[in-house]
Amino acid sequence: MRVAPVRGTERYAATRGDRHATGGSAREPTAARPPHTADPPFATAELRDLYRKRARAYDLVTRIYRRFGFRDTHWRERAAGWLALEPGNTALDLACGTGLNFPALQARVGPSGRIVGVDLTDAMLARAGHRVARAGWQNVTLLEEDLAHWSPPPAHGIVSTLALSLVASYERVVERAAAALLPGGRLAVLDLKLPARWPPWLVRMGARLNRGYGVTLGLHAREPWMVIRRTLREVHYEELFGGSLYLLVAEKDPA
Repeated sequence: MRVAPVRGTERYAATRGDRHATGGSAREPTAARPPHTADPPFATAELRDLYRKRARAYDLVTRIYRRFGFRDTHWRERAAGWLALEPGNTALDLACGTGLNFPALQARVGPSGRIVGVDLTDAMLARAGHRVARAGWQNVTLLEEDLAHWSPPPAHGIVSTLALSLVASYERVVERAAAALLPGGRLAVLDLKLPARWPPWLVRMGARLNRGYGVTLGLHAREPWMVIRRTLREVHYEELFGGSLYLLVAEKDPA
């Protein structure tokens, strides 16, 4: 069982109420006018420090959020389901954090499959390693890598949850992920977006409450969904949690 984080030679250039759904549409996530007090996204070193400090309490804070309707377990399960993985497949989890996606992925690839979790922060990966060890999974590899420079191995499915918009070089990450997908493979991204119907004061409050996890008002300028739609064929899109999140699933053309 390989659970100890493996540090890459490059530094990481990243971190870390359902509304509607579409299948294969060309819709874009709705966007609100950014508040005039927008602040810039965090730099890489700042994100690394933030998540090192919060790694131990990350899962606890997530459980607290769930008390207020944050259905992340359900959304992670849905994202994994859209990957259409089969036993024996390989799944990649980009910016895997503490491994909250692993149960849903493991249920689909089974012990004969493989899960590769990649993240910025050694402390977050250590928590993921504890999760893997407790579950007794023998097919999980954890890597501390720079996603912008890392070349992913071939995979049947790739997932990234609550992280891609924090990555400064998200365009490169999407392109490399698409290149790694096997024909017919899918990429599922659950990520942040600017809620179209939230008043500016509520947007500011949401950013302030989540600033400790890298969320800033300046993230509105980042549009990972545009790169995904240029690179792969969209098969599913939906907005979640009052329009503050979206789930986008896209597929690589079969050979």
